[in-house]
Amino acid sequence: MVEIGEGAFSGCENLSSIIVDKGNPRYDSRNNSNCIIETRTNTLVQGCKESLIPTSVKVIGPLAFEYLYELKCIEIPGSVTEIGNGAFSWCENLEHITIPNSVNTLHRGAFEYCGKLTEFTIPASVKTISPDIFDNCSHITDVYVLGYKMPEVETYRNSFPDWVQEATLQVPASLVDYYRSTKPWNKFGRIEALHEEATSVGQGQVGTSDDSVVNAYGIDGTVISDAKKGINVIQHQNGKVRKIIK
Repeated sequence: MVEIGEGAFSGCENLSSIIVDKGNPRYDSRNNSNCIIETRTNTLVQGCKESLIPTSVKVIGPLAFEYLYELKCIEIPGSVTEIGNGAFSWCENLEHITIPNSVNTLHRGAFEYCGKLTEFTIPASVKTISPDIFDNCSHITDVYVLGYKMPEVETYRNSFPDWVQEATLQVPASLVDYYRSTKPWNKFGRIEALHEEATSVGQGQVGTSDDSVVNAYGIDGTVISDAKKGINVIQHQNGKVRKIIK
């Protein structure tokens, strides 16, 4: 096997194991990941419901997890910089996804038809998104943008889906007016400053009322490992985003 096309296993919703022969010259399934990975580019080209994405993966390819109806949650490692077209489309039971602060591009329809998502966080690292990344995700009530530079929206379509008119977009306070006056972001029904919640934190680690912290950012949008004096932005495993004050 020397070539696997996009979506080659699309619709194999019960597929739970993927093993690539160690002698394959192009692909591997390193670290018992249950994934097919293009070795040279570190691109994950196919996953399954039991996949564990290795920390060496750089790109999640187009349609890699499409139609995996049983997928409820998956961890995307901080090595990933790009999520391809339709990568998680039609994962109808996906309840939570955390985009690490390494991803700079979210391509077309990356999360379309993920109908059980209720929140979506765009980390500070994201520079470009597509307006249809969450088409038909009408249960999303809150979208969080953590960066202090507005992500560029690809222009092949001039608007986000209609459901955003019922949703809240939360952005850094200094950018609220900018988002309210800029298309297509101003289609959101409400655009507010990221909600602030004062929390006491100790030295050496970010402290919150929820231990499942997956990302922490300084007020400038950069990733931090320890809480700094002033305001810090915390992203939790459950998708919640909070500000804490040290």
